This record gives sequence, structure tokens and C-alpha cells, in this order.
Amino acid sequence: MLLVAGAAKLRQPAWPATAKAFGAPRLVVSVLPWTELGIGALLLAGVALPWTAGAALALVVAFTAAVARNLRRGNATPCGCFGESAARPVGTDTLVRNLALCPLAASAAINPRYGGVFAAVSGLVIGLVLIVAARVSMPNKRS
Repeated sequence: MLLVAGAAKLRQPAWPATAKAFGAPRLVVSVLPWTELGIGALLLAGVALPWTAGAALALVVAFTAAVARNLRRGNATPCGCFGESAARPVGTDTLVRNLALCPLAASAAINPRYGGVFAAVSGLVIGLVLIVAARVSMPNKRS
């Protein structure tokens, strides 16, 4: 999911503005896609799994806290988590998605050998399902 999210952000020119509207600090906006790509690639390659999975868990926890903060404040802006695929404002579904990802990253950090495979496959499936669901619910942009 981190690979998909990072690549989607880099492909979306409006992502930095979306992230700023969501409340992301300027430094986070500039490094987040590259961080996601780097951690995702390390996870996929199985490099230092307990540590990279821990870093992935930290990212998901931070994302979850940011979503919860925006929901609590009534800030109905998109998070831009998956570039233009995440154009809808955050809602409880975004919070639930992130909460579901936390145990996946934790399982890879705790048991890298088996948890990492489970987390990778589950993360890929969840990511693809979420992207397809977002694309289906988006209005057609063609004229």
C-alpha cells in the first residue's frame, strides 16, 4: 500500500495543496511520497523487516491520528492518501481503513518471517480494493 500511495501522490500535481489543506506540515508534504516509496520498497524486499515494518506502523499510526484530528475538528477535506483516487473528504471509513492497517504492520514488526508475508499480501489486496472502490465512486471526469 505504501508503494501505491507514494506513487499516486507523485503522479498527482494537486497533492501538495490537498495535503496542506488537510493540515500536513510543509516538510511532510515534500518528503512523504518518497518516504512511503522507500519504506514500501524495503518492506517488499524484506530488508530489516522488524524495523521497516515498525516504520510503516509509525506512518499508519500518524496518518490515523491526523484523520481522527480532522474528523474531530469537522474538517471535511480529502486526505489525498492515494492521490486523485482519494479525492473524497475523510470520513469514518478512512479511519476504519487506517485502523485495519495497524495490525498488519504490527504483525510484520513482531513476527517478520510470517507476519511480513501476511502483511504484504493483505496490504496489497486491501490497497487494490480501496483504489478500485475509490475509482468506481468517482464521477467521470471526461467531457
